[in-house]
Amino acid sequence: MTSASISTSSAFGERLRFWRNARSVSQLQLAMAANVSSRHVSFLETGRSKPSRQMVMQIAEVLDVPLRERNALLDAAGFAPAYRASNLDSEHLATVRHSLEFLLERHDPYPAVVVDRHWNLLLQNRASQQLLRRFVLSAESLVAPLNVMHVLFREDGMRPFVVNWNELTAAMVSRLQREANSDPADAQCQQLLSMALEACGGAGRTPQMEFAADSPAMLEMRLRRDDVELGLFSTITTLGTPLDVTLQELRLETFFPTDDASEQVIKSLVE
Repeated sequence: MTSASISTSSAFGERLRFWRNARSVSQLQLAMAANVSSRHVSFLETGRSKPSRQMVMQIAEVLDVPLRERNALLDAAGFAPAYRASNLDSEHLATVRHSLEFLLERHDPYPAVVVDRHWNLLLQNRASQQLLRRFVLSAESLVAPLNVMHVLFREDGMRPFVVNWNELTAAMVSRLQREANSDPADAQCQQLLSMALEACGGAGRTPQMEFAADSPAMLEMRLRRDDVELGLFSTITTLGTPLDVTLQELRLETFFPTDDASEQVIKSLVE
């Protein structure tokens, strides 16, 4: 084995160990799931063995590694990437973008947005634009590129108008924590979580949701500015069986009014 191949094997082994530990899987458990010996897994991690391309893909599937990081595993093992990372504006994703724009338009007069894995706003409908203009304190916080989480947590964003701040931010922090845990190699996910925790009083003060017997079936985002108040709940949709990194990381979030009064308010914003 040459020095170059030793370096490649070592790089792959480090990444493999990282993801195995991140998923709390032992070498034996991984070996059984991947249908190889635990000794082979050990040799892969220490760099004594170099994996085949098929083995890299098999291990990545077992460990549920995101497509972006599967490419990184392949690269560390000396192979070409398996998945494209296309721009949403590219011709390759034109059909998907058209479909997303269709869904956004059809969801008016209710808000809907498309975000990436870091909650950067990629697309939004007219209702979303009007909602942000009405319930964001400073127009400067709406300068592109927009990040949905930053807009929510910033003092000059939506924060002053969120009625149920503690409940909503507890849910958002919990979501960011899950996302950071599912992809611990993503530094920006960790940064978003840190930002949210800081906005809630510091890293040592993780907000907690409180539940009662009469709690609603679904958490709402309650907004109030002057004499205008409304409640919204949302659903999040992802694309099924994506083979492109960008598509795996896209999310369509659609909002709905929680009551008749909220429905009238949101419709009036769009008129």
